[in-house]
Amino acid sequence: MKDATMDLLVWFRLEWHDPRLEWNPDDYGGLDRAFFTLGIPADTDLWYPDILLWNQDKQLGESLYNTEASVTPNGMVYWSRPGHLKPSCKFDGLKKFPFDVLTCSMEFGSWTKSGLYVRPYAMGGGFHIGGSETSGESFNEFSLLEVTVDEIVYPPFPMAPEEDWPVLIYFVTFDRASEPYVRGFLFLQIMLNVIGFLCFWLPPDSGERMGLAVTALLAAVASEIVIDGQLPRTKEFTWISWFSLISSIWAVIPSIESAIVIYFHNCTSKSILYPRFVQWFKSQRKNKNNDSDEESEERRIPVRRASLLHVPSLRRGENMLPDEEQNNEYWRKVAVVIDEVCRVLVPALYAISLFGVANKRTD
Repeated sequence: MKDATMDLLVWFRLEWHDPRLEWNPDDYGGLDRAFFTLGIPADTDLWYPDILLWNQDKQLGESLYNTEASVTPNGMVYWSRPGHLKPSCKFDGLKKFPFDVLTCSMEFGSWTKSGLYVRPYAMGGGFHIGGSETSGESFNEFSLLEVTVDEIVYPPFPMAPEEDWPVLIYFVTFDRASEPYVRGFLFLQIMLNVIGFLCFWLPPDSGERMGLAVTALLAAVASEIVIDGQLPRTKEFTWISWFSLISSIWAVIPSIESAIVIYFHNCTSKSILYPRFVQWFKSQRKNKNNDSDEESEERRIPVRRASLLHVPSLRRGENMLPDEEQNNEYWRKVAVVIDEVCRVLVPALYAISLFGVANKRTD
C-alpha cells in the first residue's frame, strides 16, 4: 500500500489456437495431447503470444513460474502458470482510509503485436476465484470483494490505421480491515486528547500540569507518525489526514491554555506585559525629557524582579508589595475563569469536530 502496488497470488492462464500444431491422432497412435516447454524465449519449443501486464511493477517472466503447455490435436494450446501478479496501482477509494474500499486495475495486452495479429479475450468469463484449499485470505488486512473485466480497444496509430490495440482491464476490489486502525490509532488519539483536557482540572501551581499537556501532545504526534508510514506520499487529503489534523490541533490547545493560565496565576503586574519591558519603556521616555543623566537616574523607577514568575518556594504574599498582591489576586481570578470556560467549551467543541470528521466518511 505504501508503494502503491498490489501483490496477488494467481494461476495465470492463456489459451490460443495455432493451426501449425494440428494433427490427426490416428497418425500418431491415438496421441490426443502433447506437452511443450514454454517460458524464457531461448528455452521455448512453441510460439506464444506476448501478453504482458502493462502497468506491471514486476515482469511476468520473473513473478510467474515456467511450466509446460498442453496442446490438443485441434491446435489449441493451453498454458497455466502459478505465481504472483504485481501491478502498479492507481488506487481508487484511498481517500476514505482506513474505511476504504480500494480498486486496482490491471491492463493486459500484447506489447508488440496489434489486434490484427493478437486479440485477447476473456476466457471463461475472464477469472475464477477460489478452487484451492489454500486460496482466499485469513487474518489479513485486505479481503477480496469482487473482480470484473472489461474489453477495451485503443484506436490505431496514424501510421497503421488498420491496426487497433485491444486490451483486457481487470478491476480488483478489496476491503480493508479497519478494526486495527480504530483500536490502535483512532481510539488512542481520542484518549490522548481527553487526557490532555484533564489539564483544565489541575491547579496552575501544580508542576505536573504542563508536563501532562506536553506529554499528551508528544504521544499524539508519535502516533500520527506511525500511521503516516502506512500511506504513500501523495498530495491528496485522506480521511485519516483530516482526523490527524483535527486531533493535533486539539492536542496543542491544552498546552497553550495551560501556559496562559500559569502566566496569569503568577502575574503580579497591573499589565500582562513583561514588567521589565514596561519599566524600561517608561524610563526611556523620562530620560528623553531630562537633560541631565543624574536627574534621569533619580527619577528612574526601580525594577524589583526580572520575571513574572515567583520562586516556587515562596508562598503567596511573601516578598510582595500590596499593589502586587492585589494585582495577583485579579489575575488569578482571570486564570480560574479561563479554566472553568475551557472545562466545558473545549470538550464540547472537540465532540462537534469529531462528529464533523466522522461525517466525511460518507462524502
